[in-house]
Formats: sequence, structure tokens, C-alpha cells
Amino acid sequence: MPVQLLLSNLVFRKAEYYSQLFKLKDNFSLRYLASSPITFAWIALRIRYWESIKDPVCYGAKDNKSVLLAVAAYTITLCLIARPDGYRLFLPFLPLILCVFENYRQKGVSI
Repeated sequence: MPVQLLLSNLVFRKAEYYSQLFKLKDNFSLRYLASSPITFAWIALRIRYWESIKDPVCYGAKDNKSVLLAVAAYTITLCLIARPDGYRLFLPFLPLILCVFENYRQKGVSI
């Protein structure tokens, strides 16, 4: 909070910010998501490695419902106020996902 105040009031005093308040309609059009090449690469990788991806995801959904709920709530909120085409927006969940993955590996299931 102090850093935000410092940046907005001292460093970038004359900056103007614009953002639509409600971007859900914009996100349902899929215009921005479909124009990103990373989206198509991500879909292709999910199809190619479906069996390797499916088991850890099912394990995480069954044993770590709070992580699944947090990711779902964050994604829904993100779709309401922003465009989810910036995959860096999901980086805060990387430690949680890696923790679930490590627990999955320790159960003795090979990927």
C-alpha cells in the first residue's frame, strides 16, 4: 500500500489509468484469447500430454479441494475484471500447484 501511494502520488503523478470495470462480455468473445499463439500451444500440449496431466490434476482436485477452490475463484474474478490472456497472472498459484504435484509424486505414482 505505501509503495502504491508513492508510485501514484509522487513518481507517476500525471498518469491516467483506464480499464473497463466489467470485462466478462469481452472475455466471452474470446477475441484476445484466440489471438494469442501461446493459447494454441497450450491447447496442443494439453492434448498431446493428456494422460500425464490428467492424473495429477485429478489427485489435486480430490485431495486439495481448497487449492482447487482458490484457483477457480481467482480465475472467475480475473475474468470479471481483466483479460486472462496474460499467463503471468496465474504465477501466484505456482507454489501451490508445485506443492500438490510434489505430494502426488510422494504417493508413489509415476508420471
